[in-house]
Amino acid sequence: MRTYRLVKGSTITAERRDFAGQPPSFGNHPTKAGWRWLPEVRQTPEVDGITTRLGDVVETIEDDQVVVSREVVEVPLEEVRAAAHQLVNAERQRREGPRVEATVGETTIPVDTRDERDFRNLLGLTLDALVSLAVTQDPAPYTFKDADNAYHELSAADVLQLAKAVSSTINADSVSWSWGVKDAIDQAQDAAAVLAILQAEGLA
Repeated sequence: MRTYRLVKGSTITAERRDFAGQPPSFGNHPTKAGWRWLPEVRQTPEVDGITTRLGDVVETIEDDQVVVSREVVEVPLEEVRAAAHQLVNAERQRREGPRVEATVGETTIPVDTRDERDFRNLLGLTLDALVSLAVTQDPAPYTFKDADNAYHELSAADVLQLAKAVSSTINADSVSWSWGVKDAIDQAQDAAAVLAILQAEGLA
């Protein structure tokens, strides 16, 4: 069985039919002389998913076949850079792991370090603790939810110690690497240059 498309003159219709052999001819039909069944061929162009992506479906008649393919869309440079940054972030997280163990006093607290959101949350808590300590010497305690979903009641000083402990466990080499790659990505003049940087780092 092979799939055929009904073509009226130069117009590709949506009608499809499967034929085991040669499809019927409209050659002797009094009103459908320009109609014909053409075999349908599907093609998928190659895209890298970073600088190019698949667009709308395109149907053309080539060599007495209906070729069904997709447009290849060039991704704008800023979107390419943003996607490249995400790949770098993912690799950095892979190198560092999704959590770290931080010691506060005599307590070891597992802290999520899955992505930038976790670091922003910790940074926000740290800044709030700094402001509280500046305003009063005895601020209210903070409730912190660790990576195992356990709750800890921490003083402002404990929050600062927690932030320092997390910071000290982060792999400085991976941080330096990610910053350097991101700087190179931001300085790239076109999408091809960004893709070359990712390929050199094994990220694409």
